[in-house]
Amino acid sequence: MRKPGPITPVIIFGGLAAIVWAMLSGGGAGVFIDFPSFLITCVGSFAALMVNYSWEDARESYHDVRRLFKQIPPDPMETIKKFGELSTRARREGLLVLEDEVPQMEPFLGKGMQMVIDGMDPAVVTRVLETELVQEEGRHQVAANMLATWGNLAPGFGMIGTLIGLVLMLNALDDPAAIGPAMAVALVTTFYGAMMANFLLTPLAGKVMLKSRQVLLYREMVIEGLTALQAGVNPRVIEQRLRAFVLPARVSAKPDKAEAADD
Repeated sequence: MRKPGPITPVIIFGGLAAIVWAMLSGGGAGVFIDFPSFLITCVGSFAALMVNYSWEDARESYHDVRRLFKQIPPDPMETIKKFGELSTRARREGLLVLEDEVPQMEPFLGKGMQMVIDGMDPAVVTRVLETELVQEEGRHQVAANMLATWGNLAPGFGMIGTLIGLVLMLNALDDPAAIGPAMAVALVTTFYGAMMANFLLTPLAGKVMLKSRQVLLYREMVIEGLTALQAGVNPRVIEQRLRAFVLPARVSAKPDKAEAADD
C-alpha cells in the first residue's frame, strides 16, 4: 500500500493560515473565541446528528475515515503489472507457487489469492470478495453521509446561536456592558457554523467519497484479476482486461511520469 501524500494537509494548513491572518489583521483572534458559541454550534449540531444516527454509526464511521486517510490503495498501473507477473508465473509453475507471495500482498488481494490457491470454486471466491466490497462501500457511504449531514446542521445551529445572542442583546439594552457579550454570541456562532460546514465537514465528506472510489476501484480490479487468473487466462489478456478500469491517459503514461499520490 502506498503512503498518503502531503497535498491535502498542505492545502488545509494554507487555508487556515489565510483565515487566521485575516482575523489577526482585524485586531486579534481573541474576539473570535467564545465558549458559549462553541457549545451551541459544535456540541448542539453533534447532538442533533446523534438523533439521526446511532453512536455505533459514529464510532464505526470514525474508524472507517481513519483507515481511508491512513493509506491509499496501490496505483492501478502497479496492480495491472502485478497481475501480469502473477499470471505469468502461475502459467509456468502452477498456482501453488504463488502461496509464498501471499503474506506480502495487500490484505484484500492476499485473501482472494489464498482462496484461489486453496482451490475454492470461482463463483464462491467472487461472491465472498464482492460481498466484502459491497459492505465496505456501504460503510464509506454512511461515513460520508454523516459528515455531510453534520455540515448541513452546523450553519443552522450557528443561526440558533445568533438568535439567542440577539434575544440576549435586546433583553439587555438597558445594560450597555451586557450588549457586547451578547453580540459576540450572536455573530461568532454564525462564524463557527459557516467554518464547520464549508471548511471542514462538507469538503471532508467529498474527500471520503473520492478515496472510497479509489479503494473500490482497486477492489474491483482485484476481483477481475483473480477471476481471470483462476480461469487460466493468458497474462496479456488479463492485463488488457484490467486496463479497462483505468483512464486511457493513465494507461498511455510512462511509469516515470506517474502522478504523485495524494492522500
